[in-house]
Amino acid sequence: MSLANEILYIAAADCTGHGVPGAMVSVVCCNALNRAVNEFGLKDTGEILDKTNFLVVETFEKSHFDVKDGMDISILAINKSNNDIQWS
Repeated sequence: MSLANEILYIAAADCTGHGVPGAMVSVVCCNALNRAVNEFGLKDTGEILDKTNFLVVETFEKSHFDVKDGMDISILAINKSNNDIQWS
């Protein structure tokens, strides 16, 4: 099994916003989660969430939008080679 396929990540998220603002936060957050794992190579669920938070804040600081919505996220990592789990 390759290292890339060794860990399965499952994230559950709830955006506080509705409509376009909520969708925008959801898309930015999904992108940040993917970047935290794929681009930055993070595996620890706490580190993934910390990096995701940093990337989301960084993204909205660069925009002219005043974002008042947020998102609650929980992430589970399952190591398929040894059945260890980690949750944050």
